[in-house]
Amino acid sequence: MPEKILADIPFSFVEYQATFRDPIFEVWELRSALLAAVFRALHEWDASLEKVTWKQNPTNAAEVQVMFALPSVEAVFRDSLGGATLFVNNPDWSKSDVIGKIARVGTAAVLGVSKGEIGKQHLTLAMHLMPTEGSIHDITSRYVRFEDAGSMAGQVRAYGFSIYRENCAWVVDSSALYVDALFVRISRTFSPTTPFSEVASELSREESDLLNLLQLRLE
Repeated sequence: MPEKILADIPFSFVEYQATFRDPIFEVWELRSALLAAVFRALHEWDASLEKVTWKQNPTNAAEVQVMFALPSVEAVFRDSLGGATLFVNNPDWSKSDVIGKIARVGTAAVLGVSKGEIGKQHLTLAMHLMPTEGSIHDITSRYVRFEDAGSMAGQVRAYGFSIYRENCAWVVDSSALYVDALFVRISRTFSPTTPFSEVASELSREESDLLNLLQLRLE
């Protein structure tokens, strides 16, 4: 097997979402109680009044949401009628217990006030990968070939592909943000009772499997 190529990660993010079994329309009536409960739950991570925002003049129910920015962990917790979401920039999996705790206590605060229930859990990891040698064309052409490119202007710089399995999807594409970099996204769906520690462990394994497929390694 060829030696794996070292890749840098100029930017990555992870998104955790707890999708509610039914929309929590009670938010309109319970906004004050919900704001207070989530604010207290996230206080440990420097939640402040200046970092609590909501969409002004939403035009539909999907746009009704409140966001709590947590700069100390580069994260945003968002509550909407359909679910609770935690978005983390450049996550450190060695601190997955912190990410899990934020997701858990934030979501629990919402459910405690609204009496809602989680229907599914989703976790997405996205990374921009910049190989330190070779080209993204060399990496992706092992899996995708398009011989008849005569109608295309210029040489093919990279290929993209997707792999879908039960409750899981991998996407490999050319990065739109960084030259000569790949964009990869791993998405997993879990039952409402799966502990976050297991959710994070499964996603970490998926990340390792995808990097092995691409013959890339991280420091």
